[in-house]
Amino acid sequence: MDSSENPQRTNTPAVFFVILLNIIDGRRNRDRTCDISLVRAALYQLSYPPATLDYIVTTLKNIVNTECVAYNEHNQGQRLFIIFNMSKYYFSYRDYLKQVFPFRVHKIGLDAGFTCPNRDGSVAYGGCVYCENRSFSPNSKGSKRSISEQISDGMEFYRSHFKAEKFIAYFQAYTNTYGPVNLLDDLYREALLFDDVVGLSIGTRPDCLPDEVIELLASYSKKTHLWVEIGLQSMYEETLTWMNRGHSFEQFIDAITRVKLKGLRVCVHVILGLPGETHEMIMQTADTLAGLNIDGLKVHHLYVAENTMLEKMYAKGGINLISLDEYIHLVCDFLERIPPGVAIQRLTGELTGDYLIAPKWGVSKKAILTAIENEFERRNSYQGKEYKSQKDLSAFAVTLKEGVL
Repeated sequence: MDSSENPQRTNTPAVFFVILLNIIDGRRNRDRTCDISLVRAALYQLSYPPATLDYIVTTLKNIVNTECVAYNEHNQGQRLFIIFNMSKYYFSYRDYLKQVFPFRVHKIGLDAGFTCPNRDGSVAYGGCVYCENRSFSPNSKGSKRSISEQISDGMEFYRSHFKAEKFIAYFQAYTNTYGPVNLLDDLYREALLFDDVVGLSIGTRPDCLPDEVIELLASYSKKTHLWVEIGLQSMYEETLTWMNRGHSFEQFIDAITRVKLKGLRVCVHVILGLPGETHEMIMQTADTLAGLNIDGLKVHHLYVAENTMLEKMYAKGGINLISLDEYIHLVCDFLERIPPGVAIQRLTGELTGDYLIAPKWGVSKKAILTAIENEFERRNSYQGKEYKSQKDLSAFAVTLKEGVL
């Protein structure tokens, strides 16, 4: 595009908008179209150059049969994107990957041999009360293997079972920034030696992100598609203490602020159904996360795994676990408050397996995702419906052919 066609972009409030053409009657209205000329948005690209709203609107006019458009301008107007086909009522990580990559991408979970500061005595012993990595991280089972071996086996598995073409190396088990910078650098670099590894996802804790580690992660974000996954689980100090997390909510805010200042993508992990947390408290967590400029979210229910402190607590009684029906409603309530541009990377915990003690709902992950969609459809709702931007929304209008949204 010639620069003469791209005058300075006008100032508009930082806002989130969703045009869901299937809101009113669910999926029966997919043939409806919107007055796209009134939508100011940008095509999602990792390094999309500054562009005028007029140019973007012109681009959008050429898109036919648009089912869903989500608009997000935040971070002082530096980031713009549009989301298409959010036909399942929330912006799934699968949809996100389809937008970012022109090929089928799968994550490979890795165990790099780390521990956590609440396991080794640095801040506590025993780890989180619920944590048994073998219950959710396949490479934590059996003998220790190199990163290269784990990636090679993972690529073979996902190619044969899911027709994957490219991969994101997910440093998953325990705290994957808890070590010397040179060690972290060596491990991350080893993962990227594979031509078909197109990204890194680094799982960590709020108290294990010193500035020098964030600088290292920022350097990798210039080489590959990088996510930083930060486990919060709860924003309440009493709950964090009960879980033996060994960090505070204040440390989480400090970490996410410093990570976002480097322009890194952040996915936050939270658990629903924690003892002592009311519905109001959980909604406050959603509202708080909605205001933190996060890019991704992982949500799951509290479950009891074998060989954990929680297993012992559960056996003694007094730990009430959430029911499937309660969880479905709670997830929908939670997602309604999350901005539509946040990629939802997970919506369930472990449901089966040798390490699962409870709850045993007797349903598949697919069945739970279908139940969540059905509940959204029943409500005529969607991710972000109850999200309230901190900016003035009145200066921006989004219009459907049949009225104003």
